[in-house]
Amino acid sequence: MTFGFSYLSPSGIKERFDIDQQTLEAIVPNLEEGVHYIRTPGGHLRVCVEMFADWLVNQDSSEAHTRAIEYFRNSLPSTPQSKGRKKSGGGGV
Repeated sequence: MTFGFSYLSPSGIKERFDIDQQTLEAIVPNLEEGVHYIRTPGGHLRVCVEMFADWLVNQDSSEAHTRAIEYFRNSLPSTPQSKGRKKSGGGGV
């Protein structure tokens, strides 16, 4: 599970965002598994609240939502983190 992100069942998403079952079922095919939602080992759908909200807000701005997806992926423990640039060690010739 990712750090700093929360997941809800479809009923939790419907309640939190005040959408009906039909709307949620229409939205899910537009979402990316592993980013917007996951499936539990038992096959149950769990939706990432933050990514779902960002998708709703940025439906018309794929560039903005792409930045959110990059942020999400970079926050995963499995994503290698860059250590930054090494400073050069002194006065060269």
